[in-house]
Amino acid sequence: MSNKSIALIIVAILIVGAIFYFQHKEPTIACTLDAKICPDGSSVSRIAPDCEFATCPTVVTGDLIRGVPLSVSPGQKFNVNYTSNKSGKWGVIVVDHVSGGCTFEGGSTQSKQVILSEYGPHTEILKVNAPSSGSCTFYGDYNFDENIIKFANQTVSVA
Repeated sequence: MSNKSIALIIVAILIVGAIFYFQHKEPTIACTLDAKICPDGSSVSRIAPDCEFATCPTVVTGDLIRGVPLSVSPGQKFNVNYTSNKSGKWGVIVVDHVSGGCTFEGGSTQSKQVILSEYGPHTEILKVNAPSSGSCTFYGDYNFDENIIKFANQTVSVA
């Protein structure tokens, strides 16, 4: 076999290989440039080929405790404390409601959001105004990553 024949065979193999490569090559995928905010406050973007959001950083889960007094005086201002007792960077969004006449500072009787994202134990405080009589019940939940965790209902007597 001559050098010319060998060269033609090599060129033919390269051409067939190039055709096969370009027919089976994955198309370039461009994802939208939006971002997802993670519980720890960081953000992640979408990743090809499915354009799903990247996984949020692993965070340390922990209990979140809502603290309310058992009783208050009529018209008294009091605190509702939200405390995380775990260390490590983590964050939650609390949606808490109150019924029975208590109002959150600013007059909202519907709900308040508390965002906790700290290293180590941390407490966030909401100020609440008691009515002139009766009781107030706090009920709500907090979101941790994809999970919704319900708080136990807590009642404050006003006397």
